[in-house]
Order: sequence, then C-alpha cells, then structure tokens
Amino acid sequence: MIERSAVASLLRSSQAYAQQICERETGRFGIAFFSERFGLLPEACQLREVVIEREQDIPEAYRECESLFAAHGLTCLRWAPAGGTASDAITAFLSKQRFEPREMCVMMLSRWPEPVQAPELRILPVRAMRRAFGDALRQAAARQHPGRLDQYVEAFEERLDDPHLDMSIAMLDGRPVATAGLYEVGDIARVIGLHHLPGLEPQRILPGLIFHVLNLARRLSMRMIVAQIDARDPDCRRLFEELGFVEQGRIIEFERITSDANQPQ
Repeated sequence: MIERSAVASLLRSSQAYAQQICERETGRFGIAFFSERFGLLPEACQLREVVIEREQDIPEAYRECESLFAAHGLTCLRWAPAGGTASDAITAFLSKQRFEPREMCVMMLSRWPEPVQAPELRILPVRAMRRAFGDALRQAAARQHPGRLDQYVEAFEERLDDPHLDMSIAMLDGRPVATAGLYEVGDIARVIGLHHLPGLEPQRILPGLIFHVLNLARRLSMRMIVAQIDARDPDCRRLFEELGFVEQGRIIEFERITSDANQPQ
C-alpha cells in the first residue's frame, strides 16, 4: 500500500476540484485548467503541477502558459507549482509579472474531536436548500471576491451537482449563516467551502458546522481528512486545531495581481 502525505493528498484534491468546472490541457511545463464561462476566477484559469527543471526555461514556460490561455481568450490567474513548493528563481520571475505568492497551511485531522454542542444551529444539506445557499454564499463571499462574485457563486452552485461534494448550511434563527462541505476524492476527504456571514461570531457557528461535516467523514470511513487554510489567518488555524487538526506542511501558489483580467472588453 502506497502511503500519501497530507500535502500530496490535498494537492490531489485541488486538481480534482479544478476539474469539476474546467477543461484541461497539458503543456510542457504544467497542466492548464481553464473555463471560458468562469474566466474571472483564479480556480478556473490556472496552471497546475508546474515543473521547470532549468532556471533558464522559466521565461519559456511563462510564454507557453500565456499563449495557451490567450488562445481561449483568457489570462492565466494562478500558478500552482508541483508539490506546493517553488524555487527562488520562479518566485522572483513571477513577481515581475505581477504574481504574488500565497502561502497555505495543510491541516490534517489527527484525532476525532469531542462532540460540539450547538443546539441553536440547524444544519441542513445544501441540495435541499440551493436558493438559501446561493443567498448565504453571496453575502459571505462578497468581500473576498469583489468584481467576480457572480461567477464565484455560479461556479459553486454548479459544483453542487457533483455527488462527491456534500455541502451543508447552518441556519440560525431561521436564516442561513454559514456553509461548509466535505469533498471526497477516493479515500481522501477535504473540508471545503467554509463561509460565514459577516457580523457574526465565527466561534459561535463554525465549530458545530465543521463537527457536523467531520461526522459525515467518519461515517464514510475516510482514510485521510484534510483542510487548507490561509497561513495569515491565525483564528481559522486555531479553530481547526481545536477540532483535532494539526499542520502537516505548507504550499505556495501564485496569484496574478489584476483587476478582472479576463473581463470581456
């Protein structure tokens, strides 16, 4: 039996997640995932599994990537190096092309958490409440996705048709306040789609919702349960640690600094 690391498992889930809404094309230096329908989203215009063995080939890899996306009327918005690591040379080159590095923590469940009591929450499957999900997502993600919110919500709603994605919505006082889900790739389960409405205390809502998601993973006997969080978000890290997760490593991706690069002119 081949044992995969948590980092490798999370990267595998990221590639599968991209394929939900994208076409793909393999180039010399990586795999392009693209969608003309969702062209404003980095997740739908990205080059993954990037491998550049020689430093002098970096400009050529960049030109190939730009040409490939331009052929579809798009701009590449994200580079994701293979293994989640990048050389100083790639980092320096991409910074000149207005890409900035984003560091993410790979978290893995190391122990089942104690039951989280949240009697004020009602947690329901999203597939039965798609309209409420869309409304909640639009409010929760508005600040993180300015200029591309419509596409972000539409793409997420399309993902709901994938039977490997089980999204849940938390209701408080009769209104939707948070979302979270479990994305299954083989024997890997990933906690994903964590959003909460602004103005609410996350510690009041999210532990019970994530515990609900983890219970689903437990019932499915998933071998590995992972999550990806922004390395700059200590509150989110603390939340996952309190629920039994430990950091297993970090990954780097590069996102283009742009204002709606793929907006039709």
